[in-house]
Amino acid sequence: MSTFICSKCGCIDNSSKDGNYWTRFLDSNNKEPEPPICCVCNGKQWHNCFPKEHWSNHGTQDELIAEAKKKQGNYDNAVEYFANITNNGKEN
Repeated sequence: MSTFICSKCGCIDNSSKDGNYWTRFLDSNNKEPEPPICCVCNGKQWHNCFPKEHWSNHGTQDELIAEAKKKQGNYDNAVEYFANITNNGKEN
């Protein structure tokens, strides 16, 4: 199950559910896709495939980035997510 970190609430979500992980790439007018958001932040109901958990329940920033770099579908956007936190000085 491919997962990502929601750019709004920081929870882990399944990229095949009702978030915008894949559909954010469909608007060809956008030079850069919108940040990925989970199904709840996208106005949908939580899908109950797994408990809704914040990324920090899954490890440290470095651990999640290392998993993402393996390209096995875990925390697919971790590198970008944590870079954004660093650049903005806070979590969204």
